[in-house]
Amino acid sequence: MTPRAWLLFNAKIGSLTFGMGAITPMYEHVLVRERKALTAREFQEILTVCQVLPGPTLVSLAMYLGKRLFGPTTGVLGVLCLCCPGAVWALLFVRFVPLERPDVRAVFWGFAVASLILLVDMVVRLLPALGATHVVGEIAAPGRHARRVAIAIGVGIAVLLHASMMSVALAGATACLVAEFAL
Repeated sequence: MTPRAWLLFNAKIGSLTFGMGAITPMYEHVLVRERKALTAREFQEILTVCQVLPGPTLVSLAMYLGKRLFGPTTGVLGVLCLCCPGAVWALLFVRFVPLERPDVRAVFWGFAVASLILLVDMVVRLLPALGATHVVGEIAAPGRHARRVAIAIGVGIAVLLHASMMSVALAGATACLVAEFAL
C-alpha cells in the first residue's frame, strides 16, 4: 500500500460510513487480510492502544496506522481524509433527510444491522487472540479465557439494553482489570 492509496482508502471509508462499529472491520479487512500490512495480533494491539487513548478511537486508529505505515504527515492527512467527508455528509444529512418518515427510519435500521454483522465478523476473527497473554507465545489459562468472553458478552448485553455508555465503560473496565489482575 502506498501513501496515496492509504489516503484514498481513508477518504473512501470516511465518505461511505458513519461510526466506529462499521469502520473498524474495514480497516482490519484491508490491513490484515488483503494487504497483509499487519498481523491479526498487531491489529488487535493497535486497536486496544487506540481505545485507551483520549479522544475518538477512530481518529486515534487512523492516525496511529497512518504514522506507523507511512510517517506522521501521512497520518495527519489520513485523519483529515477520514473526517472531512463524514462532516460534509453530516451537514447534508441534518439539512435534507426527513428522519420522521418511517421509510427513512427503516433504511437506517438496516444500516445498524449491517454494522452489527460487520462487528460480529471482526470479533469472531479476532477471537483466537482472546486466549493469548501479554507474553508472546504464551496461552492464557482456560479460566481467564472464559472470563474474557463473559465480560465481552456482558458488555454487549448492556449496550443492547441501552445502558448508559459511561456505566458500561466503567463496569467493563473494572471487570477487565479484576479478571486480568485479581483473579
